[in-house]
Amino acid sequence: MKSHKLLLIITNQVVLLGLEENFSLRLTLKADI
Repeated sequence: MKSHKLLLIITNQVVLLGLEENFSLRLTLKADI
């Protein structure tokens, strides 16, 4: 059970990081235009 929870936490962190990166990429794209 513990390892499963850890996996969920790691997945959440990765998803959050991906969203943040996507957001900053969009911001830079908007700034360029």
